[in-house]
Amino acid sequence: MDVPVYKTKTEPGRVWGAIGIIRSRHIQASDRREIKRQIKKARKLAASHGADAIIIAEAPAAERSIPAQMFAGGSSPPMIYLTGVAIHYVVETSTGIK
Repeated sequence: MDVPVYKTKTEPGRVWGAIGIIRSRHIQASDRREIKRQIKKARKLAASHGADAIIIAEAPAAERSIPAQMFAGGSSPPMIYLTGVAIHYVVETSTGIK
């Protein structure tokens, strides 16, 4: 089972707590197929740990994460990584007596 993917911490629309941290390997920013694959992997892993959803964003990778000489022309393509949290919704309970 996969869990929903949100891009901001307010998007879930209810109270939640983080139960895990998500961080992918470095990916070429232009490789949308690999980015989608990494998100799918994060969704499945989060679900297997009981998450209700994930909140994930793309962040720029360090400039020197890949040696420039590995690429034609000597410059590295822009790299990113996915970062975020696996979340579980908070269940509101009350022990107060009316």
